[in-house]
Amino acid sequence: MDMPHEKGGRGIAYCVRCLMPNTRPRIVFDDQGICNACRHAETKWDHIDWDARRQEFLQLLDTYRSKDGSWDCVVPWSGGKDSSAIAYKLKYEFGMNPLLTTFSPQLPTDVGTRNREALIQQGFDHFIIRPNQKVHRRLAKRFFIERGNHKVAWDAGINATPVQVAVKFNIPLVFYAEHGESEYGGKVLSEESKKIRNFTEVIEHQIGDDPHNWIDEEITQRDLNPYLYPALADVQRVQAKAYYFAYFFKWSSYENYLYIKEKFDFQLAPGGRSEGTF
Repeated sequence: MDMPHEKGGRGIAYCVRCLMPNTRPRIVFDDQGICNACRHAETKWDHIDWDARRQEFLQLLDTYRSKDGSWDCVVPWSGGKDSSAIAYKLKYEFGMNPLLTTFSPQLPTDVGTRNREALIQQGFDHFIIRPNQKVHRRLAKRFFIERGNHKVAWDAGINATPVQVAVKFNIPLVFYAEHGESEYGGKVLSEESKKIRNFTEVIEHQIGDDPHNWIDEEITQRDLNPYLYPALADVQRVQAKAYYFAYFFKWSSYENYLYIKEKFDFQLAPGGRSEGTF
């Protein structure tokens, strides 16, 4: 419902089903007050042949599965429930040999560090990039002042790192978790972009900028390496493609938590969830 507002400001509306507010970028409400994420969920649960999607997934893995023991897929991995569940399933249910990649969080937490170490101890290879902290602090402050979002550079890093690793180690397959624009409400560029990661969509929706634009009197080209996508020619040479795991299976963050909690001692933040901190 619309909230009162003054002086021409836009009122806040909430989806009548899930209560997602219209302050989420690119979300769309229909004439019944239902957001496009809920409409997508209707399709996801009722109108998709999930057995066929699973078979498509298995055929995809058979195409890329390593025969010589080398890494055969990259998993962008925060250490949270979703990416951990994907990594575990790929290795121990589907026989893949994933390389986990992490772009270091801006504010590491004890529980996050502990959960990452706990999964690594289950038998995974892990590659982590921690960017120049002087540069990263400079960028975080700049973007907080300019755009009200201190995470612009971090968003660029978490999107670029897995592709950098894929190119560096000649690994053509990358698995992201879910397609956020359809799962949570946003602008879907095409049906194909729900399955295969679209570079234009990433720049426009998740970063909002090309890191080359960040050069100024303090930030130089050499400071930007952790945030830059590889050259298109290099991506094409490796024939790297990034897929969304959630395209092939019914996606539920809660089910991911229950799954990974059974596999090792996955810990929750001691203070509970942190809505409203940003």
